[in-house]
Amino acid sequence: MSRRLATSLTFVLALSGAVLLGCGSSEDGDRPEDRAQIEALVADLNEAIRKNDPSGWCRVFSPSSVNGVFGSTARCRRETAQVLKSGGSPESVAIADIAFVDETARVSFDGRAGDANVVLEDGKWYFSLDQQVDPAGNAAQAEGVDGES
Repeated sequence: MSRRLATSLTFVLALSGAVLLGCGSSEDGDRPEDRAQIEALVADLNEAIRKNDPSGWCRVFSPSSVNGVFGSTARCRRETAQVLKSGGSPESVAIADIAFVDETARVSFDGRAGDANVVLEDGKWYFSLDQQVDPAGNAAQAEGVDGES
């Protein structure tokens, strides 16, 4: 298994340890439509976790990062199914903050889930697999996100 695939699966496992609820806490006046779409994305992820649905998981990640990491959606489903089977019982956490940088956003979660990068691709927000994850489960900056706020 490649290092990039292992890192991506670690990210999936880190997120699978938490049921993510879409309740943002920062400035609701800042990009409210984008916030609503990201909260819906988190709700979709929540549904995939609750149903232990690998197809649902793969749908919340950007198509370009799924293809870049897994090579195909079918492989994403197979690999994610294995991770979800070993993930244990999910816990509830909430979105703590959403910070936007152009067509990317950094979503911070309360609890063990840490942070995740989301990207706007073809007019829709997705989680990105193009990120590094530290052992504590915190996602590092995605490629192309330079940390500006």
